[in-house]
Amino acid sequence: MNLKSVFSKNLQDLMAKRHENVKELAESIHVADSTISDWKLGKKMARSGGLQKLADHYHVNVTDLLVDTGLITDDNKVDASNSSLNTKNATKNSLFSITNNPGMYQVSIPVLGRIACGDPILSEQNIEEYRQLLFDHKPFGTLFSLKCKGDSMEPVIPDGSFVTIRQQDTVENGQMAAVLIGDEATIKRIKRVDNTTLLMPENKKYDPIVLDKDHPGKIIGKVVHVDYDVL
Repeated sequence: MNLKSVFSKNLQDLMAKRHENVKELAESIHVADSTISDWKLGKKMARSGGLQKLADHYHVNVTDLLVDTGLITDDNKVDASNSSLNTKNATKNSLFSITNNPGMYQVSIPVLGRIACGDPILSEQNIEEYRQLLFDHKPFGTLFSLKCKGDSMEPVIPDGSFVTIRQQDTVENGQMAAVLIGDEATIKRIKRVDNTTLLMPENKKYDPIVLDKDHPGKIIGKVVHVDYDVL
């Protein structure tokens, strides 16, 4: 059974348990009747925003909508058996294999907004949405995503891209990282010179950002993946 079929079956089951029809569900989560109908019939696959609306509505994890029974495979996952645990409260990624494509793994990754100093990175107030990404290997560590604004990292990271970060507090010289400066995170390439850390843009029209004892910053993760929506 492919992912679209699994999603369709799970949605039908949830609707049946609630004795809910297409129009009622559409009104509850503020989407078009035709969209619900397409999801239910397996004609279309819900995107991350729609998946999160459904998960919130039915008080389940996003993975409960996408995984057939018994497909959770990794230690780094949300416990999908605990229906009281909402995906917004998850602090680790949900990882499961794709049944019709062995060797592929789909991961539900939280997209963070503003990150306040001192708060846990994946605290609920920082999470804006979830994105579903496919990997051809089993990813490790705690992953999160940031939406990039601006052109300082072009052409490597275009404006509007979603950058997936593996949470860690250090990276090798020359690697790209997410760095927290005050309440904002920025993506730059790390360059160390003596006791000074430079945050290097890819776009040559921008100057490096200098981090030192008077201008501190904190590495919060390594860039491991870049993707963007094609409109």
